[in-house]
Order: sequence, then structure tokens, then C-alpha cells
Amino acid sequence: MIKYLNLKDKIRRQKFSYIEIERLRLKSVLYNRRLLLNLRTTYAMKLSALPKDSSQVRLKNRCLITNRGQSVYRLFHLSRITLKEFVGMNRITGIRKSSW
Repeated sequence: MIKYLNLKDKIRRQKFSYIEIERLRLKSVLYNRRLLLNLRTTYAMKLSALPKDSSQVRLKNRCLITNRGQSVYRLFHLSRITLKEFVGMNRITGIRKSSW
């Protein structure tokens, strides 16, 4: 299951990076109020024709070690559980387990 999620996430990220510029171009024309309405509607149709997996909303932050999808710290790309283990073993510099 983990390999499948890893592969699925990798494919989504490749699609996003491949179509990102095209999507931004279409959106810039779509949101430009100075252009004619029929031109904007044609660009809206082109935008909706793009694959759904190429959207940035579909990307999921996952832990690099466990591939866990919930409670992932963006700065480290690690889940809270893995981060706690790494901090306990002093593998991440600059962070210490707090004690008072």
C-alpha cells in the first residue's frame, strides 16, 4: 500500500510540474476582466479540460520516511511521529526535546 501511495504521489507531482505553466496562463486570461466574456469562457473550457491530477490542490504532503499523510511538518517533510523520534536521537540539528 505504501509503495502504491508513493507512486501515485510521484505521478501527480510530475503531472503538476508538466502542466503548471499552462494552467497559470489559462487562469491569467480567465481572471482578466478587461477581456471579452466569450474569450474568457473558451479559456475556462480549456482549463476544465486539463487533467484533475495536475491541480496543486491534489498534491498531498507526505512524510519522507513513513509516507504518512497526516500531520506532516512542511519544514522537515516529516510526520510528527518521525520528527519526535529524530529529535530524541539528535538527528535534526538545532532542535532539542524540551524539558523544564
